[in-house]
Amino acid sequence: MDGEHDVFKPPGGEVEEAQMPSVADRAGDGGPQSEIAVAKERNENALMAIDGVEGVAIGRDRIGDAALVIYVREPSVKRQLPSQVEGHAVETVVTGPIDAYKG
Repeated sequence: MDGEHDVFKPPGGEVEEAQMPSVADRAGDGGPQSEIAVAKERNENALMAIDGVEGVAIGRDRIGDAALVIYVREPSVKRQLPSQVEGHAVETVVTGPIDAYKG
């Protein structure tokens, strides 16, 4: 990734782009989104396109700084992930398959 806001693209994969709502405010408090939230939003589709990625969230790294947390099906998926996205650390958590419950 060369530029300041380059979007991560999975190896050998194209990412389908979709129109997203404004990033101005998700919490409803009128304030702007954090830099890591914007980076997550820009890169989530590409990260989710990697076989074995089950989810992407914002969390903390081992020393307590904000990080992107990528939930993976099995440890081998970690090799396909970047160590940083737009300058933010990436942490991985092996969860196994996640099936969303519709209630």
